[in-house]
Amino acid sequence: MEIKKIMRVLVNTTIEVLWTPGHAGLQGNDKADELAKEGAKDALQMPEESRIVTIQEVKEASHKACLSKWQSRWDNSSTGRRYYELVPTVNHKRRLDLPNKTAFNLILQLQTGYSTLNAHRHKIGQNVSPECKCGSPETTEHFLLECSNYTQQREILARSIQRLCGIPSLDMQTLLGTEDIPNIDGSRDRIQTELATYIETTARFETPAASSTQ
Repeated sequence: MEIKKIMRVLVNTTIEVLWTPGHAGLQGNDKADELAKEGAKDALQMPEESRIVTIQEVKEASHKACLSKWQSRWDNSSTGRRYYELVPTVNHKRRLDLPNKTAFNLILQLQTGYSTLNAHRHKIGQNVSPECKCGSPETTEHFLLECSNYTQQREILARSIQRLCGIPSLDMQTLLGTEDIPNIDGSRDRIQTELATYIETTARFETPAASSTQ
């Protein structure tokens, strides 16, 4: 009835009612429907004087409710704790092309641990040694903080970050976190750019074909 009342006052507007197939039986969609309905209920809890609830308001309330529940589950989950330390907020918006898409994808691999470094490749059953060329297990921490093969590149990275952000030493949170350094706006973008330069200059993730053309 409320919709019909709204339709009567609309002028020069074409209204089309469409049927949307149900999501029953599709993985994840049932839960998405449930959360969306809860979000719509939140939208209806508006001041009495706001009698007309717009679609945009329903969407915003639904989005807010979903984010709140997602954050709660992320905070209390028993899995993905390594990534949680770096990305604690589910609503954190990130630039997917900083400084470019290739560099961002490599940084994302290092954040999740699912990279082409030997320790992970060995872990998932690929027929490779888990060791780096220097002889130590080639983990993300080793590549970023320890490997003697990249000492020069790491020193340049450390000086750049200290100059930009005042951080005297490198650690995983500084390099792979997603939040700005306190009181330094834009510091995360600058750190990510410097980290991308480090990754590029080590040439560790270059394919053999790319390396042979240089």
